[in-house]
Amino acid sequence: MKHASEQTKQTTPFTTRAMQPTQTPTQAPTQARALRLPCGGTLRYWLEGSGPPVVLIMGYLTKATAWRLQRAHLSARWQVLSFDHPGVGESEGVSPRSMRGFVTLCERLLDELGWSKVHVVGISMGGMIAQQLTLAAPERVRSLTLLVTHAGGLRRVLPPLRGLPLLLSAQLSRSGARRAEALADLLIPQEARAHVTPEALRRVLREDFSPTPRLSVRLSQLLAVLSHRGGARLAHLTLPVLIISAAQDNLIHPRHQRELAQLIPHARFELLEKAGHGLLRQRELQVSELIEAHLTQSHSEHTVSTQSSPTNTKEHKDHRG
Repeated sequence: MKHASEQTKQTTPFTTRAMQPTQTPTQAPTQARALRLPCGGTLRYWLEGSGPPVVLIMGYLTKATAWRLQRAHLSARWQVLSFDHPGVGESEGVSPRSMRGFVTLCERLLDELGWSKVHVVGISMGGMIAQQLTLAAPERVRSLTLLVTHAGGLRRVLPPLRGLPLLLSAQLSRSGARRAEALADLLIPQEARAHVTPEALRRVLREDFSPTPRLSVRLSQLLAVLSHRGGARLAHLTLPVLIISAAQDNLIHPRHQRELAQLIPHARFELLEKAGHGLLRQRELQVSELIEAHLTQSHSEHTVSTQSSPTNTKEHKDHRG
């Protein structure tokens, strides 16, 4: 029977540490590594920390810098991989136009690093890629964390009515300053914005979204989002899954995350009250702790399961002679 456990979190509307510069005492600058792509261009990625591998997959037109606080938090115990999608940030080349294309990129990157099995965390469009990666190669994914995303289908692509004009403004603004203001309205609820200076918020958003990707990249990523279909196939997933939803999301309605939790057997559902689509910045500590707890539990359960499997028991007896 499919079910989801739900815990509603109520905390302060904004974590001011999210507005600090990227380089902090807990996060030393990491040099980008490069993966040459077969179709031309270079995928830039970052590795931080040591331990079991965790892959962070970013969303629509957003740079990997948006994971700054999650990378700093998780890298104390995990080896954390993040990357810029082709045509975004420091990565160059042609953007995939389908989910299959993004999955192929992820698999190529895992092969480059020699990672056979990983924990996967994806937000928004990155959550869609994470679903498709898990469906395509379930043997490579140890656990799945999905933030403010959905299971696919055209009816889930359109934002709530309150978010549609904000999204259009963010996409069509030619001025960097106006785009940053539109993104702030789109991603962070008004009540939360009252707890941080406008300039600090604009600075972080400029860092995460500038420069604006080429039109071809924006259209390609949009086509990939439109191609996403998880649907009934998600019911076959057996790995640990955490779904994090934001109650004041202007881009993806919270009911779509609830539907996603109902599609995936035994998925855990967390609703963050007063949080928006930009919860990585707004609720950075809470989100990081939820992800870390899920990773820790999933990794421990897998270790116990592996040690107690018949194959391992036989190997142990054989070793003892």
